[in-house]
Amino acid sequence: MSSVQPREGGSRFFQLVPALVGLLGVLIGAAATSGITWLGDHNRAKADERGAERLVLAEVERNTDLLFNYQISYNPVTHKHLSHRPRLSDAAWRAERERLARSLSNGEWAWVATYYRDLADFQAQARDAASYIDKDEGCTLVSLNAWLYSKYKYTALRKSGRCTKPPPPPPIEAP
Repeated sequence: MSSVQPREGGSRFFQLVPALVGLLGVLIGAAATSGITWLGDHNRAKADERGAERLVLAEVERNTDLLFNYQISYNPVTHKHLSHRPRLSDAAWRAERERLARSLSNGEWAWVATYYRDLADFQAQARDAASYIDKDEGCTLVSLNAWLYSKYKYTALRKSGRCTKPPPPPPIEAP
């Protein structure tokens, strides 16, 4: 038999060391797993927000091109447009507005929402709605971070700070 005998009144701490090391390992593992899961969810949410911005941005740019072509077709002699009123899209806006509502600041949201309100007025053939859309377009594109995707076209407008303030309300038309 061994001459080394465990002490009967030995320190209780030394008896618990293996259990404490195991508990510490479980806590570190749980923290690492939680952190990795949170980081993955965060990155996925940011990618979804960026995707929503890009989809709506592409729609705004397409609508802008259609409106530009419509406006240059105006004949001042006949006071009529040479082309038909364009069919503008708001499908991406309808699909992504909830996600954008969470990701855009209040000022950015106001510009984008105002653009689509004016777009709806234009589609309903309201007077002068196209001129409101023109005024909204620059800040709408800045709000959707167009400056990230274009070659510095909107950098000056973004840096001016004009687009951080909500747009003015539409004028009230007399009945």
